[in-house]
Amino acid sequence: MMVYELKLLKRAATDIEDICRYLSQFYPGTAGRFLDALEQSLDGLTQNPYMYAEYEGNKAYHRAIVQDYLVFYKIFKTSKTIRIYRILHGKRNIEFFLR
Repeated sequence: MMVYELKLLKRAATDIEDICRYLSQFYPGTAGRFLDALEQSLDGLTQNPYMYAEYEGNKAYHRAIVQDYLVFYKIFKTSKTIRIYRILHGKRNIEFFLR
């Protein structure tokens, strides 16, 4: 089985920090549950990067759904890497953020 390396880009890391800061305002453990779900989803990507469909709004990206958030990533076959570009709430103006 081909295993891909996962690269979290700086903007995606900032997205995670922002999401956790926001979720921490509500109930204890909410941010931790989000991080657990995100980690599980990203671990699955390393084994099967095509498990999620291309994003209809911009086919350059694939889109994974983690709770209320969308993880946008690209697959690079030759280097066997997956780059995570953005993690955005599903109700945001996605096209604006993916420019």
